[in-house]
Amino acid sequence: IGHKLKNRQHIVLSSTFQAEADVQYNDLSTLKANISSDSMIIGGATLAHEFFDRGNYIILTRVHEKCKTDNTVNITLPSTKTIWKSNTMCYKNTSFTFSIEKIL
Repeated sequence: IGHKLKNRQHIVLSSTFQAEADVQYNDLSTLKANISSDSMIIGGATLAHEFFDRGNYIILTRVHEKCKTDNTVNITLPSTKTIWKSNTMCYKNTSFTFSIEKIL
């Protein structure tokens, strides 16, 4: 989970107690019923798929790195239109880009 972001409510979806959470939900259906429409959700592919609704925006991080394991994860993204894309950046020998995408 890492550190809290400034000026944001820290909402966590987890089946185990998370002391740093301002609000914690134990199941996805309760989270979806209680989260506001302007919330920003940070998570992996499984959680993201639950919120892929037409017209929503996603901030996508693409990491340009070959995996050194056989445990690869295929992520299927919905059809999107790129609104903005960053230049390629590097951190500790790993390159990545950010983009803002509107789900079609």
